[in-house]
Amino acid sequence: MEQPGQEEDAFYFAARDDGAAEDVWHPTTTVLKGPGFADNHVNVTSDGRGQLYAAVKTSLGGLPASDPQAEQVLLLTRDDQGEWRRHVVGLVADRHTRPKVAIDIDHDVVYVLATAGDSPSAVYCKSAPFDRLVFPPGLGRPFITSQPGGRLTNATLTKQPVGASTGLMALAADDSTGSYHHATVPLVPGQRSC
Repeated sequence: MEQPGQEEDAFYFAARDDGAAEDVWHPTTTVLKGPGFADNHVNVTSDGRGQLYAAVKTSLGGLPASDPQAEQVLLLTRDDQGEWRRHVVGLVADRHTRPKVAIDIDHDVVYVLATAGDSPSAVYCKSAPFDRLVFPPGLGRPFITSQPGGRLTNATLTKQPVGASTGLMALAADDSTGSYHHATVPLVPGQRSC
């Protein structure tokens, strides 16, 4: 069964103030709406300074005769004034899925990780600075890889901001072997890790 947003080809956002009654919410905002834009792959985090980041996958890749240049993975950002913006991370041709977002507040960098490929598959990483959220074209750099015939999926990472003291770490399952794989990279000033 599809989720309500998928049926309506939309991503919606609603928030409630800390301490408010459970049924008292701010009005719902339509973040993204259009044929094929909604999918159920969403990962949200905050930079702790009032900005939200949501890595989302669209359903444009599943449309008949879809354009390989269509936007498949997006980063949606919400500033402290409630305004949403859309940034392209990957195209249908890249075949990314299950995107995750991490915020490096020490170096003002956003990282998006997503699985791509058939067998073997890998979790790829792209990054962009806060002040210019333009992600490079293509798959990105391999972050977690599997052995020949491997099938990585369902990557996960922290929702907390990362930085020099934590590095960037992700974990993914390999469906072909029933094992887990992980990778950690240091986050160094002036040097993006992917």
